[in-house]
Amino acid sequence: MARNIFAGFSLPVDDSSTSDESEVSDEEDDEWQPSVPEDPTGSTTSSSDDDDDASAYTEQAPSAINNVPNADSHNHIETNQADGERHDEVGENKILGKDKSTLWYSRPVPELRIPRKNVFTLPKNQTPFTDHVVSPTEAFLLYMNDNMIQTIVDCTNREGEQARQDKWETTDATEMKAFIGCLLHTGALHQNRISVDLLFSPVHGNPLLRAAFSMKRFSNLLNHIRFDNKDTRSVLRSRDVFAPIRDIWELFHSNLARYYVPGENITVDEQLVGFRGRCRFIQYMPNKPDKYGIQIFWACDSLSNYPLRGCPYLGKEKRSALPEKTNVGIASEIVVSLTRDFHGSGRNITTGNYFTHLQLAETMAKSRLTLVGTVKRNKTFLPQDFQQKKHLPLNDSAFLFRPETTLVSYQSKKQKNVLLLSTKHNVPDIDSTNASKKPEIVLYYNKTKGGVDAMDQMAKAFTVKRKTKRWPLVVFFNMIDLASIAARVIYQCKYPTSSLAHGDNRQLFNIDVAQCLTLTQILRRSGQTHQDIVRQNITNENEAEKNVNRDSRCEQKYSDSGWITPSRRGKVIELEVNIEGYS
Repeated sequence: MARNIFAGFSLPVDDSSTSDESEVSDEEDDEWQPSVPEDPTGSTTSSSDDDDDASAYTEQAPSAINNVPNADSHNHIETNQADGERHDEVGENKILGKDKSTLWYSRPVPELRIPRKNVFTLPKNQTPFTDHVVSPTEAFLLYMNDNMIQTIVDCTNREGEQARQDKWETTDATEMKAFIGCLLHTGALHQNRISVDLLFSPVHGNPLLRAAFSMKRFSNLLNHIRFDNKDTRSVLRSRDVFAPIRDIWELFHSNLARYYVPGENITVDEQLVGFRGRCRFIQYMPNKPDKYGIQIFWACDSLSNYPLRGCPYLGKEKRSALPEKTNVGIASEIVVSLTRDFHGSGRNITTGNYFTHLQLAETMAKSRLTLVGTVKRNKTFLPQDFQQKKHLPLNDSAFLFRPETTLVSYQSKKQKNVLLLSTKHNVPDIDSTNASKKPEIVLYYNKTKGGVDAMDQMAKAFTVKRKTKRWPLVVFFNMIDLASIAARVIYQCKYPTSSLAHGDNRQLFNIDVAQCLTLTQILRRSGQTHQDIVRQNITNENEAEKNVNRDSRCEQKYSDSGWITPSRRGKVIELEVNIEGYS
């Protein structure tokens, strides 16, 4: 039910908080100590009046909307206007934000047709350039392609020669693929935290690792793997603190964008990659399981959880690294940067309260992108009454409108409300079939908010990350995890009936990729070729067939004589003596 709101409290403004809860009904900022200011109309109202007396709210008038102001004529009101002029602007249908310049309407602005920004057509082919993919390994190598592998090989050989000199054995692409395959295998079996000594133990170790590498060679690769030129790192680091892995990072993201076209909804949120070593841009997030780590902002497909583009947080002083600039802050710049490939597509962007801002929503609308997200109650564009935690009856909603934006306050609990901003919805729709009576904006947000969180959960389920003090290696481990997630999405789109694409078979998918990546290295290390293994398998199958036929003839012979009968066929036979012939 839409409400006309005119009285409220004045709260301090603080945009520094970055927390965002997982459920919209549970989002809550720190407790405020409100003061009682004067109402824009000249009257004062206490918080107890709003809490205890629901009659203070007037129902929306059922009459038609007449003379609704133009979108361009009432976007802002000059802050230096006289009080009398401001009161002329604010009437029964108009409400000012706390900043005294943002104008809201208590009734929706009528539209003659569906806005162009809300029109989206799903492409017929969501997986371009993947016609050659016939196996999980080929899907994985779309993201860890030959260019990336060769770059890692060159940097690793350069580091190994400098560190070990003549003792270093040159690595190549085949060995590096096998190394990545071994990491995937240990992650799939939850052995990533086991020491290298135990991994190569003859009794308790991983047989795939022991077949592909010696323990010494695996340790050398793990210690000396690099992703940049150490000689030029100091120069590049002065301009970009992410330089030690920047080249591999950009190649990886170009592959993510090339092989998948997202659906209608995209989620923007942060991922914290756990790390407690030395790093100048390490972040502390107490609401995350890892607490400390490298913060990476991601844009993901809301339905498939496919990672589309990422942006590491390198500090406020590194804002110049972002190609897009806004007047709101770094949070809005991140959203614009992550979604720049989808401008003009009619998609919807779902964000948390760290990113959502009125100016960002209006900027995205100009680029034919809609925005749905939660809002912190300390934003100054909000009316004062919306900044209160309790200003409505339980499960009730209040709506405010602008020409392209809808703001809703939903009282999810007695002492807490949740605020959402949307440029996709322009009518106050409420789900009256449910007792909670959630607005359509809240339901839509809950449906599309989980893309990045689900991706992060999937990455941690079978992560390849091992204990290390080098943050570039932690980022590389995370890239392998995300490459396996993206590869499985591609494989599911192309072969939806495959057993590896069903349900929760991602563990088997990673094991299959790991075995194929290490096969060539295992054959090379054993001194055999793939053709030799095929011929050996054929010989073994022929020998097994001969043994089965021979056992069948022996069983028939002994059974006819009545003296000895085998208890099993085709196995090591335990003979039983038939004593019925003795008298």
